[in-house]
Amino acid sequence: MAANSTYQETARQVIAITNSTSLTMSGAFGTNYTANTFYIITPPTAAWLSQSAQTALSGTVTTSTTNNFVSGNGTNFVGQLQPGNILGINNDEQVVVSIINSTALTVGDAWTYASVANTPYLVSSAGLSYLNSSNALYTTFKQFQIKIVLQSNNSARVPLLDDLRVLALQL
Repeated sequence: MAANSTYQETARQVIAITNSTSLTMSGAFGTNYTANTFYIITPPTAAWLSQSAQTALSGTVTTSTTNNFVSGNGTNFVGQLQPGNILGINNDEQVVVSIINSTALTVGDAWTYASVANTPYLVSSAGLSYLNSSNALYTTFKQFQIKIVLQSNNSARVPLLDDLRVLALQL
């Protein structure tokens, strides 16, 4: 159960799955939640395969086809977006490059369509997504790391890595 204004709960970890209708959690919930929706919450920095979604943001925005600037009216860019998020406006999507203040930000390229007083959307595209340690949502990767731990049962025999091939795709 995700915490919200009605239910002041925190996430619980699944400890054991007994069968298709029963599981054991790391702690009890504060009340009985019969017939309530449950949510899978991924740990911070763990990537998952997400579905495409659009979340309406507060206020309205104005865009231009001649620059990559977004001007907001009644918006809260600082509180609702972070660089790396995808912003959707008037059937056009751009990656947020920088947030100037709550009513101004820049994106990667000029907009395909000029718009005035349109609702902005936070777009979570289908594909690989993750939350960083500050719970900022990212749906694209610019770089990644691979950690290789070499182990051996014999301290006289040093493990060697013969060949490593990594394929990185942006979804």
